[in-house]
Amino acid sequence: MKSKTKSLKRAVIILLSFLTSLSCYTQSIPIDSTFYTNSEIYPFTGIDTITGLKMSGSVSLKSDSSLVRVILKNSSGLEYMVFEAYPLIELETDYSFSQQCDETCYLNFFEPYSIVIQMIDAALTIDTFLVLTNGTGNLDSLQYSCKRINDTLKIETINLNVPRFNLEYTAGDAPTVKDYYYAKKISFGDNYNLGGYDYYIKGITIVRLKSDFQLTLM
Repeated sequence: MKSKTKSLKRAVIILLSFLTSLSCYTQSIPIDSTFYTNSEIYPFTGIDTITGLKMSGSVSLKSDSSLVRVILKNSSGLEYMVFEAYPLIELETDYSFSQQCDETCYLNFFEPYSIVIQMIDAALTIDTFLVLTNGTGNLDSLQYSCKRINDTLKIETINLNVPRFNLEYTAGDAPTVKDYYYAKKISFGDNYNLGGYDYYIKGITIVRLKSDFQLTLM
């Protein structure tokens, strides 16, 4: 099963690379920084609008409750997720990644303001951002299609990892999975850490929603 999921991950990366290669990522923004706590950076000086954003770097998850999330934000507060990692959606706890774009493979002429970094018991090194500044076609549709491919990979990985974490539930395309990050933030709050609850469709598990509260689902 682990081999199957790794093969799926490679297929997803290849497909996303093909889709995003249809446009030219025209600018590289070096960051070369490691983050251990919540942060906000402003790397978009001189860039008015973008139609795609990818990120390369490495991540280290220190515990079962670790979380890394990288968010692209505009001046009005609209946010899309560039990258997300926590143990249940990963096959490894320490790894490097290249050109990741969870919800940002395509953007409809987005005006970038900042990058928000959310961290819980983890380390994140951002090497570079790749920026797409032109685009054609239905960018909204392309953005959503790429996001849904990433959703499928997360579901497969969660179902592989559930026995390893002694959980008894099945992950699937639950109602909230299709939502973008900004909609999930409205539902679950800022810096939410659901540990895969948003992918839950059936079974029994205990999800820690806050440090002092647990919810049992059946």
